[in-house]
Amino acid sequence: MADYYCKKDLNNMKNALLSLLVVLLMSAVADASAAVRYVKVGATGDGSSWLQASGSIQDMIDASQAGDEVWIAAGTYKPERLLKSNKDRSYAFVLKDGVALYGGFAGHETSLSNRARGERPWEFQSETVLSAENGEPDVWERHLAEGSSYRYTWLADGDNLEVVGTSDNYNHVLYADGVLAQPTVVSGLTLRGACANVWNVKAAGGALYAAGNVQLSECQILENSAYFTAQSTTGASDTYGGAVCLQGTEGAAITDCYFARNYCHSKWGNSWGGAVYAKNTLIARCEFTDCVSLDNGGAVVLVGGTLEDCLFTDCYAATGGAVLNAGTATGNTVYDCRALLGGGIYNQGTASYNLVAGCYADAIEFGAELGGQGGGIYNAGGDIVGSVVYNNKAFAGGGIFISGGRVVNSTIQHNALRQDSEKANAAAAEKIDLAAALCNSIANPDADASNFVSPTHFKGLPSNDDERQSLRQASWALADGSEFIDAGTLTDGISETADIAGNTRIAGSAIDVGAYEHAAQGAAVETIGSDKGAHTTWFTLGAQELNRRPTSGVAIEAVTDAQGHRKTRKVMNR
Repeated sequence: MADYYCKKDLNNMKNALLSLLVVLLMSAVADASAAVRYVKVGATGDGSSWLQASGSIQDMIDASQAGDEVWIAAGTYKPERLLKSNKDRSYAFVLKDGVALYGGFAGHETSLSNRARGERPWEFQSETVLSAENGEPDVWERHLAEGSSYRYTWLADGDNLEVVGTSDNYNHVLYADGVLAQPTVVSGLTLRGACANVWNVKAAGGALYAAGNVQLSECQILENSAYFTAQSTTGASDTYGGAVCLQGTEGAAITDCYFARNYCHSKWGNSWGGAVYAKNTLIARCEFTDCVSLDNGGAVVLVGGTLEDCLFTDCYAATGGAVLNAGTATGNTVYDCRALLGGGIYNQGTASYNLVAGCYADAIEFGAELGGQGGGIYNAGGDIVGSVVYNNKAFAGGGIFISGGRVVNSTIQHNALRQDSEKANAAAAEKIDLAAALCNSIANPDADASNFVSPTHFKGLPSNDDERQSLRQASWALADGSEFIDAGTLTDGISETADIAGNTRIAGSAIDVGAYEHAAQGAAVETIGSDKGAHTTWFTLGAQELNRRPTSGVAIEAVTDAQGHRKTRKVMNR
């Protein structure tokens, strides 16, 4: 009987090895069958090589199967496929499940790594532009809407509030008409000029409309808009994502991209995400500037998923000047954005280690009894943890306004109200106990400046170039002798392993008050970095090691000297 079981086990092992061999052979065949197809402007070949390049991106997508790649040389390409026969502007490049698009080629490269790059991840010396621009030149000019002190939008063309010159542009740059189940990469491209305003095609995601495992990386997404023009008879007339609308599945990501001058609005409903509306998607190491949604999320609306290590400047929405977060937002930096609720961030999810400064939430035309709330952050629910919010302004809650959730281990200083008050930094709705909602945080009133390494020396918004520079360079880390060192208390349900600068919590006999542990301060990193044998590494605020210094957003710089001593600091990369 024992001999029988030995033979049976041996047969099972043989069968398992044969099965593994079959899987490996099938994988090898699949890899061998994967193809690269090549595209150049004006070419007429079959796409089998650079010498035989095709002139049609869409033909090469259609000829490909999952795992194949389409390499596109420098130049400008117009969308090729009509999505709806009776809508003559409904053109797009239509994506195919698992087929990758790569740009940034001069037209001779033999590998993706051969592409000549610029300083930023999204910059390539050979720029590949997929452009939906058509007709008269577009005019992207920011201005305050007529009769408004806060609605910082775009110069509009007629009652439809469209950006001047965009009404004749094609509807989309990239489009997927089904769920993309396999990883579908879009990388190294500039996506420009779409105007997704045909509601019965899709009034959403001008540069990219897709669902599934889409991975958008190292792209520039510029001057796209989406607009719901009609009043729906079957549902809400809402618009989702001026540039990108991505209903993500596992693996969906937007990384190392640059978004500028994107716009989302709706005549009859609500707009969601001036640049991006994303569900269940990772958005990381991106930069957003001059993005507008007239209603929600000037740059990003996130539902589920994670938004991390991104930089936002000069964005506007009525709610969430830069971000409306219903997911996880961590390690982001927001400057100079505005709204009515949450000049920088409107949070109803989880938000940690964010820096918000120079933002605004108010409307003086509402009179002496009403106005905007949360110049930096409006917290509708969930916890704000380990964040720094300074030099913002609002009618109520110059730094943070709390209508739900808590603010924990945060530093909220030098914020201002329209009317002077010692409670300018944080305020709460009537139903909220402000003292209970502010946990181990430095808030009302402003603390003495000597407690901090390099605070700003003015309150509220900067009014000149020197103050604007001071805003960017300020450090709210605790100085030697600060009254907040070892003076804090732990908060139920919150367990931090590191502070906003990446230093260990807790460093002393007790947790420090505010966003920083005093151990983050020490000898200057530059001095250590000049020592023989010093080594520098970089990490995200979530402690993920990076293979190079990032070129945008916030990161932790760690310098280890020859003796193994390490000093860290939080750095802004621009």
